[in-house]
Amino acid sequence: MCRPAVLFLTVVAVVIVVASVVGAVKPVVIPPTRNATTEAALIIVPAGKISGLAYKPLATTIQHVSSAKLWIVLLTDWLAGFPNPAELPIGVSDATSALKKQGMLSDNVFLAGHSLGGENVAPYGTKHGKKRLKGVLLYGAYMTRLDVPLTDYPVPVMHLSGDLDGRVRITRIADTFQELQQSVSKNQSAMYRTPVVIMRGVNHAQFASGPVPAKMTFYDLKAEVSSATAYQLIANQTAAFITTSLAVPGEDLTNAKNILNSSYSETNAIFEPLLRLKAFDVNTHNSDVWGVSAQVQMSRLSNYSIRVTNQILTSEKDFVTSKPSIDTTSPGTPLVRTLSHVRYVPNPGDLPTFTHSPMYVAVKMKSFAAIHNATHLQPGISTNITCKDINEVAFQVAVNAASDVANQRYQSRGRKVKFQDDWNAKTQLQWSASQINLFEDDVTLNVTSPFLWTSLNETEFPGFTGMHYCKLLAPYRAAEWIYVDSLRTHPIE
Repeated sequence: MCRPAVLFLTVVAVVIVVASVVGAVKPVVIPPTRNATTEAALIIVPAGKISGLAYKPLATTIQHVSSAKLWIVLLTDWLAGFPNPAELPIGVSDATSALKKQGMLSDNVFLAGHSLGGENVAPYGTKHGKKRLKGVLLYGAYMTRLDVPLTDYPVPVMHLSGDLDGRVRITRIADTFQELQQSVSKNQSAMYRTPVVIMRGVNHAQFASGPVPAKMTFYDLKAEVSSATAYQLIANQTAAFITTSLAVPGEDLTNAKNILNSSYSETNAIFEPLLRLKAFDVNTHNSDVWGVSAQVQMSRLSNYSIRVTNQILTSEKDFVTSKPSIDTTSPGTPLVRTLSHVRYVPNPGDLPTFTHSPMYVAVKMKSFAAIHNATHLQPGISTNITCKDINEVAFQVAVNAASDVANQRYQSRGRKVKFQDDWNAKTQLQWSASQINLFEDDVTLNVTSPFLWTSLNETEFPGFTGMHYCKLLAPYRAAEWIYVDSLRTHPIE
């Protein structure tokens, strides 16, 4: 067994021992505020370093809007203030026992978790949900790629986040919503069983009340709605999910489905521009749309004068040894073959605070001179296009795609972008080892691209003439800056 696994198991064992000595998590039961035919309970697991009692304002709001006779249990007093996989089963068991003692008769138990609480609730539901739960709600949290696919989750599961969540990025939830879209295309009922909902103006902290841990504040964005409004938005979605999951026929079920239908449409509209830009670099054609656009820009010819193809090489080794080419032998317009390698910030644990768009897109293109020399076409202008020029266009593409709300936020309070002159790599090895420089301070994001250029008369590297290589800003990364990172007043790295 590897050392990290041994360390993890050791920590879990210590937590179990300590918990048995000092006492387990404490359930605080909030009795129902109304009588109804349908009875259910919602157990809430807090974020790290936030008391379970901080969720009482949300809890009472959920009870107020729910059509069910709804019990709520707040789990508090976690070891060192952090929900963990060792104490969670104990907490759920004690909460269920407390509910029975106070008079709950049904077994309609739902489990919600906020932030770190949600990170623990998701795998708990995978393992125990079928026997113990009617559904799971992830507040400002998500099922990681280490978990099962959304369609295979054993019980209904809701993802509920704000579009100003600075800890769980909207670009990460976009991936989960894309899973939902695929499910809905096959079965419309997926929008009720596994809904993914984004709420306008809500940030990461607004599920709870009271003081916010410094680390959460460091990552989070400024909310645009009051806490009371946030509780109401969260409560409406939570109550609708509980009602549809229990599927008791009647007007309440119809109303709940209408709420989730509307939420699906609204969330789809929020994600549409982001997913459109994501598809530039991640698609079933294994072709980089931005790589093609970059070559057309580089040639200063319309795409009617040349044909450009692109292949994404996932292997960095294959990409390093590859070369772009120009084919003038086939009938029709000349064909320029380009190559791309899309690089992401390494994130094997699928952690929430990492960027989820490409760190950069490395594109191997033929130079302006090489294309015009091979095609005998007149460029009309002789100035070379730079990587910096293409980056500026990438940012404008993101601005044009972004929603009016995102652009208004960026213009009013976002940190702006400065595009610096390209850095000239002297050799292919030097260019391959380089990265785009995305340096941010409290005011600006500075973008500097490495480039490699060779002339048509290259003698030092035969067979390597007329090349122009760039490490480029992906339009999707530009959009993530507009939607998320620019809205902080400070860098997070």
